[in-house]
Amino acid sequence: MKLRRSIWASIAVLTMAVFWVGPLITGHLTAHDGLLDRAENMLLDLRILAFGTLTTPPDVVIIAIDDATVAAAGQYPLARITLAEIVETLAAAEIRALALDILLVDTTDAQADHRLARSMARVPTVIASALVFERGGEAPPVNMQPNAVFAEMAEVGQVNIVTDDGGTPRHIPMIFQGSDTIEPSFALRAVSLFNAAPPNFNGGSVDTGAGTQRLDRGWSLALRYYGPSGSIETISAQRILDDPEVAMGLHGKLVVIGATATGVGDRFSTPFDPVFPGVEVQATGIANLLDSRGLIRDPSVRTLDAAAALVLLIIAAICALRLPLAAGSLVFLLCLSSWLGAVFSSFGAGYWLAMALPLATSIPPFMGMLLFRQLLIGRQLRQLESARQELGRFQSPLLAQRIATDPSFLNQPAQTDGTILFVDLSGFSGASERLGPSATRDVLKRFHSGIVETVERNHGLVLDFMGDGAMAGFGLLADTPNAQAQALNCAFELVETVQDWIASARLPDMGVRVGVHCGPVVLSRLGHDRQQQIAVTGDCVNVASRLMEVAKAQASVIAASVTVVEHAQGYWLGMPRPNKIVETEIRGRVGRESVGLWRLDDCRAAVDQGQPNRDAPDLK
Repeated sequence: MKLRRSIWASIAVLTMAVFWVGPLITGHLTAHDGLLDRAENMLLDLRILAFGTLTTPPDVVIIAIDDATVAAAGQYPLARITLAEIVETLAAAEIRALALDILLVDTTDAQADHRLARSMARVPTVIASALVFERGGEAPPVNMQPNAVFAEMAEVGQVNIVTDDGGTPRHIPMIFQGSDTIEPSFALRAVSLFNAAPPNFNGGSVDTGAGTQRLDRGWSLALRYYGPSGSIETISAQRILDDPEVAMGLHGKLVVIGATATGVGDRFSTPFDPVFPGVEVQATGIANLLDSRGLIRDPSVRTLDAAAALVLLIIAAICALRLPLAAGSLVFLLCLSSWLGAVFSSFGAGYWLAMALPLATSIPPFMGMLLFRQLLIGRQLRQLESARQELGRFQSPLLAQRIATDPSFLNQPAQTDGTILFVDLSGFSGASERLGPSATRDVLKRFHSGIVETVERNHGLVLDFMGDGAMAGFGLLADTPNAQAQALNCAFELVETVQDWIASARLPDMGVRVGVHCGPVVLSRLGHDRQQQIAVTGDCVNVASRLMEVAKAQASVIAASVTVVEHAQGYWLGMPRPNKIVETEIRGRVGRESVGLWRLDDCRAAVDQGQPNRDAPDLK
């Protein structure tokens, strides 16, 4: 039954782990990571910084409308005529493609607009359009398309990007779903013009003519930054205006024109740079497409992430629920760190494998299952301790402790020297007849309790209860030179304790007798393999038991062999001498035994005097 409860509890814990992991994996597979976004992006930035800057494709150049350009023009946006001059100079330099990251939505001077449009016609050009979303996102976005004058002379591409919660651009969608058309992105259109080849989407990738780039969900390019602002070759537009010869070095290149001036245009934070112009983000996407070095995070990579997360969850469950705590923790940490190491290394090849997902799907369940296991183990230990304590009641605490620390104790019988004490109530049969079963049981319980407390106080152990009597041993578990003195101490105290109890219980017909003897005994386990008890056997035990008969015959309460008396005197200066010593036969035994006898009054006097040797330093 306990095993079944444990199994069901484990299943319940695993079910809770699945409920925790399921939404995380589902969100990851559908690119709706939610809670993991921020953590994953932080871990991504660490990888980007760890691998450092990359070389940029030489074919991409930024013409920046920077502070110098705006200062010389005296305005922003630049006049269309100024833009026309820049484009005409680039066209004369025979650049291969032009990407104009400027929204040319409105109409200005008609002559200037037409001149700019005609300049665009001289070189393959893409100009920017943008989806503008209202605050709150309830209304449909406004599509900011370029003026028809320009749209007739150039291609159009959407410049929208996807940022994370911290404002860092992470993805550039390659296509946008319009009201009735599908529009390409600004970056994809620029690369298509540069390669003079339309893009070809195949499965989860796009072939740009220069290479194949694997895309994330929603046909998005996962950006890989080359370095801080300025990593992609950047030339001030004012230099082009001041010295057209500068443009001659741009022959055959893809030129991106955009604003970098202070307070003008978009600004973003990237792993390398807290202030990164929007035109450089677009240029980075264009460069990623040209050299196929955008981060690889397509559905197959996300599926691998999910599979790894599930495998780590299974490993976590096995380690937490089946292996020893130390070994399980070590195995789990080795598996998790090995996978994270592989994830980190694969980033060098451009693979964006998730780090936050395996951490989130394995560590919390592992810790939860460890906690569950510890609680379960704690409960089992409490049950075992309770059972041990209850079972310990069937043996002396000293014996129970010895067996608990040494389960093999007495697998083989052991002979030792010890001192055996028997105590018995006289007149008990008549008293029990008068008291009845229930009251008799209460009387015996108080009697036995007094015996245990007195024997343990004298460093002995109660070996057995026999109805109205008990057997105790001294010096059985360790070499105790003063065991005989301990036993006699105990005998005197038992007599007074029992007599006081008899008086308080108003049982005048009852009395007590004690027999004590020492000698070789055999300790062993008796019984069946499945049910045993510790037994002490030998002639010493039989003699100690028969000495109670001698005490009765001699009208005494304590009968101890002279051997016990002589040994005790060596450790008990001033020990009360026996009232008398007799030579007597022991029933069932050949020969006679010298026995010392004490009457009740002698016992009371001995206890009143106190026995300092009972707790002497040499007591074991």
